[in-house]
Amino acid sequence: MSQNEIAISVQGLRKSYKNVPVLTGVDFEVKMGSIFALLGPNGTGKTTIVKILTTLRHLKNPRQVTDELLKRFGLTDAANRRVSTYSGGMRRRLDIAMSLVAMPIARSAALWGHVLNSLISNTISVAVIVLVALLMGFRSSAGILSWFAVAGILLLFTLALTWIAAIAGLSAKSVDGAIAIAYPIHFLLLISSAFVPTKSMASGVRAFAKNQPVTSIVEVIRSLLSNQPVGNQIWVALAWCSGITLVAYIFAMRVYKKRTS
Repeated sequence: MSQNEIAISVQGLRKSYKNVPVLTGVDFEVKMGSIFALLGPNGTGKTTIVKILTTLRHLKNPRQVTDELLKRFGLTDAANRRVSTYSGGMRRRLDIAMSLVAMPIARSAALWGHVLNSLISNTISVAVIVLVALLMGFRSSAGILSWFAVAGILLLFTLALTWIAAIAGLSAKSVDGAIAIAYPIHFLLLISSAFVPTKSMASGVRAFAKNQPVTSIVEVIRSLLSNQPVGNQIWVALAWCSGITLVAYIFAMRVYKKRTS
């Protein structure tokens, strides 16, 4: 049978559950357009073979894809080891790799998943803070459109910070290192109009505070919540948020592709 006539080719297929071997070197070929039956008593691995093959049915080069995923998730050296010997972290990486085999997606999807998960968590945290503030007596004269504008700006700024945090997490070699990389973000909040008016600051500090993103965002949110005109300041704030998000995204993707290549 020539290679062009073969629809399925299985060589040396092995599978075991813990210490119980289920498949011990299965070999067979299925010709294109033919009907092939797996026959045998219960417990001989027929269903296991079907599950393994259907997982890889949509791949043109399953071996190549498998090797690439193992390399991407740092599991190449452990490829011939039993999964039962893997650490917890290795098993989680293997689970992700297997999900990519069953449903191929872009390489960046895993990073996007982490970013969106963090974005949702932070959004919930902000919502809880606002709810607590309302319960404690905070009131605003802002209309519904102003509240939507505030929510949009906060969401976009949170997304920007999340991508910056992704860069820190991908670049650092430890948790402490990632936290240290993110420290400059805290100074932006401290040296802004979030706590004190910029006019009360020293001239050098005031010049920086008035022209950095946090001040623009804070001032716009204050104006919106107090039902005051925001003028062009809202476009400045949106430009800051969009620009930071774009730049952080580009750098985060570069670091991610470098780490997974």
